[in-house]
Amino acid sequence: MILGEHYKRLQESRQATETYGAAVRRVAMATTIIGVYRVGETRKHFLTPWLFSESELQDLGLPDLENFVRDLGAFETVRSQWAAHAQAKKATARGPGRLVDAEALGRALERTGIGNDEEFLRRVRNDLIPAVEQVRDRILQAHPEAQDFITTGYPQALQQGAIKEEARNRGAV
Repeated sequence: MILGEHYKRLQESRQATETYGAAVRRVAMATTIIGVYRVGETRKHFLTPWLFSESELQDLGLPDLENFVRDLGAFETVRSQWAAHAQAKKATARGPGRLVDAEALGRALERTGIGNDEEFLRRVRNDLIPAVEQVRDRILQAHPEAQDFITTGYPQALQQGAIKEEARNRGAV
């Protein structure tokens, strides 16, 4: 969202080239697609049915991924192309990998609504993000100890893991 707004300001002031704009749009869309996918995965693997019922999440405005992207199979195609692997089929001993068919990718973009990137980003900003924030706030209200985990515990453990790995790698040299 921020990248898109940044680019728009640069474009309006004529400080951005078309190539720069294409790169910013690509990064913004790839990042958004990864984020939308992660929201779907979090909803499926952490939220329901353990912390919330399906109806509670609906009441908070958090749709399941398939309802948000309209066609989950098509979304998987787009996600794979833009944010994961650029191939439809991996290379084997018998032959090279294959790209996702361009027409199939075009159909997937339209089926998911991602083909209209401005409208898709607007839906993420206006519909999905507020719902995610409501769910987060409800979790923190019910489980105040989660705040420490989110802001301190997990980040510190992550940093400690990286420090230990770096030390182990230096010792192995």
